Amino acid sequence: MKKKIILIDASGLLFRAYFAMIRNPLRTSNGQSVSATFGFLRMVFSLIKKYPCHSIAAAFDVPRASLERTKTFSNYKATRKETPTDLVHQIPIAKECLERAGIPALIVEGHEADDVIASLAKKYGNNEVLIFSGDKDLLQLVNQDVHIALPDKNSNDGVIILDTEGVKQYKGVRPNQIADYLAIVGDSSDNIPGVQGIGEKGALGLIQEYGSLENIYANLEYIKSTLAQKLSTNRENAFLSLELIKLQENLDVSLPKIGDKLLIMQDFAKPEFIKKLQELELFSLIKEITNHSGIHEESLFSKETATPFINKKNFTILNKSPIITLQKIENYIEISNGSRLFYLSEDQIPTYTEQLQALFAQKKISFIAYDLKMLIHFFFNYGISLPEADDIKILAYLLNPERSNYQITDLSITYLGAYDKTGLCFEALKKEMGRELVIQGMWQTIYIDIEKPLVPLLADIETKGVRIDQKNLNQLSQQIEEDLNILTQKIYHLAGREFNILSPKQLGQILFEDLGLKPQKKTKTKNFSTDEETLEILAFIHPLPKEILQYRSLSKLKNSYTDALPKLADSQSRVHTTLHQTVTATGRLSSGDPNLQNIPIRTELGREIRHAFIASPENILVSADYSQIELRLFASLSDDSMMKKFFLNGGDIHKHTAAAMFHKSESEIDDHMRRAAKTINYGISYGMSAFRLSNELGIEFSEGKKFINSYFETFPGVLKFMTQTLNFASENGYVKTLLGRRRPTPELFGKTPDKITNLSHPSRFAINAVLQGTAADIIKIAMLRAAHLIAEKYQNSAFMILQIHDELLFETHETVAESFAADLKNVMQNVIELSVPLEVEVGIAKNWRDAH
Repeated sequence: MKKKIILIDASGLLFRAYFAMIRNPLRTSNGQSVSATFGFLRMVFSLIKKYPCHSIAAAFDVPRASLERTKTFSNYKATRKETPTDLVHQIPIAKECLERAGIPALIVEGHEADDVIASLAKKYGNNEVLIFSGDKDLLQLVNQDVHIALPDKNSNDGVIILDTEGVKQYKGVRPNQIADYLAIVGDSSDNIPGVQGIGEKGALGLIQEYGSLENIYANLEYIKSTLAQKLSTNRENAFLSLELIKLQENLDVSLPKIGDKLLIMQDFAKPEFIKKLQELELFSLIKEITNHSGIHEESLFSKETATPFINKKNFTILNKSPIITLQKIENYIEISNGSRLFYLSEDQIPTYTEQLQALFAQKKISFIAYDLKMLIHFFFNYGISLPEADDIKILAYLLNPERSNYQITDLSITYLGAYDKTGLCFEALKKEMGRELVIQGMWQTIYIDIEKPLVPLLADIETKGVRIDQKNLNQLSQQIEEDLNILTQKIYHLAGREFNILSPKQLGQILFEDLGLKPQKKTKTKNFSTDEETLEILAFIHPLPKEILQYRSLSKLKNSYTDALPKLADSQSRVHTTLHQTVTATGRLSSGDPNLQNIPIRTELGREIRHAFIASPENILVSADYSQIELRLFASLSDDSMMKKFFLNGGDIHKHTAAAMFHKSESEIDDHMRRAAKTINYGISYGMSAFRLSNELGIEFSEGKKFINSYFETFPGVLKFMTQTLNFASENGYVKTLLGRRRPTPELFGKTPDKITNLSHPSRFAINAVLQGTAADIIKIAMLRAAHLIAEKYQNSAFMILQIHDELLFETHETVAESFAADLKNVMQNVIELSVPLEVEVGIAKNWRDAH
């Protein structure tokens, strides 16, 4: 009987998995990158689930320098970029995971994973062998008994299985012709030269007609002269390429003894493997691989049976409890006293309103919740107020602000080493996560003083909502529709034909084929990009991209705001956004459903949309906005004497900066100089390079470089602060705000810090995270202080209705607007002591546009 064998191209699949998640990397709570490990293992076990086998092994590459092929051709793979550090660190982790699962990780010195697979495929070729890889070189191994599984996200199985006929349909040649075909085409990723000037189409025709590279060269006299000339000139490269592409099939490598049992997913769920996955916090993988095998799904914290539905007697038990936990599960509220679970269905709440209010009013009880803000809204609908409570979700967010989810099951495994999805684990979770926050210095200053009291305030803001002028928005929508129609005809005229303007594919055809504009970059799907950055560059060459950008902008504002907002308004014409507290890595709040933080303020249409946000009759809006808060933080945190002096003396900071940079008096500073200084002032905190600066200002690269050097000479404290921040990130693997909020920077941990004039994305983000994170802390404290001011002096006459980045928006009675604005400004300017003053600009008007 033939045995089923799976051979895995581990190096290739790890590489694929890493880049598949490059934009949304997966990290553990301590910042360790696990994207490649997760993606790779998930692919492997998804394959095993669909194709059980008798034996399985994974082959890994060795470093390029030790390859036999580099002795044949020293430039083999020489053009490849250095493997990302994040990925390098995960390779031994992936090997360890495989070995703990009982899957051999095979390496043969001097040879690539492809050669190991080729040798195993030949040695065990009398069985049914399935090779799992996306590498086209391995197609040459396919035969009657050896098939290949190519990763394919569009396939229901996640892979496409190719046999001999499948390879022919896929590539146009038989498996035993793949090496000859690739020898002509070459491979830029491996720096294999091939035959210069002959592409895939030409190579395909030659192989189909002559069968092999040897036969092609034996028949040069019969081949079209232009092709024959290219083949003749590149003969040496062609046969060198063939030698490099052909796989070694006689390496000394074997599989462990192959048994008669078909291995299924659960056969790999070995305790040591599951333990490793727990360390890596890959909980979804644990569920997939084990189906909870070896992990007790019921609570490990309770020895009593849960009561299915609550009754009046249960409230006697709850009222005597020191701790109560709450969470919403579908249409139920789960209430626990730490040792017993009670469930309350939505239709029971009106029956037990009095008992619930009495329970929540108990001062001696400590309450712990999961997603407290959502629970506040839920009980508010029944006229029930929730007490102050700790929030498990926020505790988890503070410990790892980049975590993809904060599900109770994952948190219980991470922090308690036990599977639990009930509130019975909340007390233990709070204790464990709270202990970690104390160690990290965030318990008091960030959680107790800021995040915890912010929850009910955000719920109040969301409940209140902001009033809109629906008639105004409808008129704006009609106006935009007319503008879009005019713009459409203009675009068609410039394009020379009609097409779907919002289709990137059709736009790409217009720009790069019809108009012959030069593509700037490719998307992940290998199509030419038509993103905003690309269109801005092309707009200097042709008028069409500029009109496309305008069309996209108008269309987005229409769809997101002028059309959508009236549909979202309640009976009082108020719109209720959701302010997310556990989304951004920097600590800033984000807005959604609808997103009211992204309405542009610098465009006329954006201002018109803001004009439609209004106060109720007899009320007025008050806007309070921190002026240049990140620049002021830059001055204070860097302790740069010159920058601090500018802010202490007042005036135009950008003109001050320009005068210092260009060694001129302020009266000599022209608009170009001020613009350059302003761009650098804001850009430096984001790690702006000379290249980016020169692009934004439309100047030569050398001049941009000169500007940045001049800036650091003018403000040496800024350079010192940025350098110290990167050194700290390198030594500790995180950065922190002025108040102590942490932002993990695992990409920088243990690495030599970048030069300040040539920062990588992680380095730029690390520096900016300190500034943005501190600004986030300040605006949150300002919200709490403003709420206290309202409670003390303006109750029922002033309401906080929105937070937008560094701005707070209030609705007040007209009679108190002036005094409230003055008090508010004083409160916000004094929330924290810096070495430079915080400035707040306050505006009062009937609509948001005029108030800001």
